[in-house]
Amino acid sequence: MTPANPTRGEHLTEGADPATTQRLYCARRERCLDAAAEQNWPALDCRRCLVEERISEDQWRDEVRGLAELGLQFVALVARPAAPIVSVNRNWRRRRVA
Repeated sequence: MTPANPTRGEHLTEGADPATTQRLYCARRERCLDAAAEQNWPALDCRRCLVEERISEDQWRDEVRGLAELGLQFVALVARPAAPIVSVNRNWRRRRVA
């Protein structure tokens, strides 16, 4: 098996599409992301890589299902009403300003 060879990428700018520099459906993507994280790269770039193994449909479904569950958990957390902030200070007294 030929090893994947990601290269260091630059930070994506706001609104940039990572699909322009990364192969989002490559089966080796997770290994490449790990390599980038170990080397503290701001991003990775797949454009020079000669290896591309398409992700299987089953693996794709599993990842999408996991992302959907994570998204639902996030929405539930954000949508939860916040508890009211109540400040109680029993020793509070009005002071007269002289």
